[in-house]
Amino acid sequence: FLGSHLLLELLKSDSHCIIHCLVRPRAAVDASTPEARLMTHVHAALCASGYTNHEAHTKLGSLRERIRVVVGGLPDPKLGQTLVPLRFDEVWHVAGSMHFAERHRAAVHEANVEGTRSLLAILGDCGVTRFNYVSTAYVAGPSSGPIAEAAVPVGMPANNSYEESKQLAEQTV
Repeated sequence: FLGSHLLLELLKSDSHCIIHCLVRPRAAVDASTPEARLMTHVHAALCASGYTNHEAHTKLGSLRERIRVVVGGLPDPKLGQTLVPLRFDEVWHVAGSMHFAERHRAAVHEANVEGTRSLLAILGDCGVTRFNYVSTAYVAGPSSGPIAEAAVPVGMPANNSYEESKQLAEQTV
């Protein structure tokens, strides 16, 4: 959801940019191709932005040539072989696993913490000069009241493994 809306904003902000989107190879509940899944999400974002279904379909057709799908996931040790030759200057990292149940702890940590670490390690070889990391308010854990826009203190209590993983990922960045 967030990624498709961000993609539209980035495409709108620079009418000549080409955007490479890292898309997981396959969703557990969806056998469609990564490109088809991404385009479905972008179409939905266009409709949520006020386009009619027909207008969204037409607009997506004109944007499609500026969107490149890179199939992969985080962390993936082979991802560097795909990304390094692309040579891009800016990255927006909005991916993550949002499972809150304790039984998903290892997978959430792998995706959110190790995925962020592996991406940062790869990007140095890609010519990236700007890294934008989108986190979550969940990093504030059990805090209440106004939450300052600042780094989360190391050791901040977390309510679940998702919150903990996002705190650790933020500390990595």
